[in-house]
Amino acid sequence: MIDATGKPKIFKLLAAVGLVVGLMIWALWPSRPTALSTDIHSHISTPASLYLSLNGRKIVDGSIRGRGETGGATYGSRWGDALNWDVAWYDILADRSYRLKFTIAASELATFGEDGSHATVDIVVGPGADIIATTTDHEVARLIGLGQTNDISALQKPRIVLRELCAEPLPDDDPLAQKLKETSHANGWADQLKESMENRARFLSNNQAPPSRCFETGESQ
Repeated sequence: MIDATGKPKIFKLLAAVGLVVGLMIWALWPSRPTALSTDIHSHISTPASLYLSLNGRKIVDGSIRGRGETGGATYGSRWGDALNWDVAWYDILADRSYRLKFTIAASELATFGEDGSHATVDIVVGPGADIIATTTDHEVARLIGLGQTNDISALQKPRIVLRELCAEPLPDDDPLAQKLKETSHANGWADQLKESMENRARFLSNNQAPPSRCFETGESQ
């Protein structure tokens, strides 16, 4: 059939269907940060050699000091906002290695300013098998992103705890455990190890060593 414009009605119907489908895809497309600030380090009382990857992209591989990184957010799928972390470390003093894979949705993270483009996450490992992942308080992150930092009291809110997890012990013959142990004793990391041990000594001179909240089996106490 032909409409008043001289075009077959089927063409108009297909165009309308295409528009609806396009709007549905746009609505389903995830609103997720395009930039991510990540920081990983071991608890000051437990120096460790660290490994971290995000959705298959290696971020840290053997650092004792830890690492902070700001760059593009890595997602495993164009349709989701899952941040799949693979965390492992060798506890130098305890001579033990641990590993855990876990997921945080980007929508859980605080973002700077109001456009939601830049998120932040912090991961601390140890003592023992402990893992704690946090993000900046949402209001604090908003104010920092907007440059509204004159009110110091408004910026003092504690970080938001996203996950409190227990890693699984790695067997001594695990390839990653062996690599992290070898890294911790390598000459190239001697300065970082010395710095970490000095920081630990200063901390323990004024504080008791915190206990692990995890059993060695990877379960919370």
